[in-house]
Amino acid sequence: MHIAHFIHRYPPAIGGSESYVQRLSEYFAKTGNNVSIWTTTAIELPALWKRGFQQLSPGIEIADSGVQIRRYQPLTFPARKVILKALSLVPVRSWQAVTVPCNPICPQLVYDLDRHEQPLDMVHAFAFPFSFLAWSALRLARRRDVPFLLTPFLHLGDPNNHS
Repeated sequence: MHIAHFIHRYPPAIGGSESYVQRLSEYFAKTGNNVSIWTTTAIELPALWKRGFQQLSPGIEIADSGVQIRRYQPLTFPARKVILKALSLVPVRSWQAVTVPCNPICPQLVYDLDRHEQPLDMVHAFAFPFSFLAWSALRLARRRDVPFLLTPFLHLGDPNNHS
């Protein structure tokens, strides 16, 4: 089986959904499946929308587990949050999905997924509210006519810390 996983960050980035997707991907690879991760270059969470935070280089690598990791540079620009918030008010659902201000927007990822012709049996997206990646994953699944899965990890914060 050929599986594409879409997630906002992937190890060495540290986080719950990141660790879950790594374990799931390595399990699938170990059991004979081909797994590709479509992710950003961000290590630190603010690197998804701001410059100056830890990132890896964009490109494709193969992990020791055999998982292919495709890393894409998120788009950053001055007044990004304000501009995307204004653009997200356009009442078109697909447009709103890609203009949520916290989204890691990766134009090269969209370019590559629109040309992706490698074998593919399933597309799985993770983590909410990063709807750009879910939208991208759904776009690929529809184009290739394969099943689309969504695991909407959501972090509600620490209920004992009100700061």
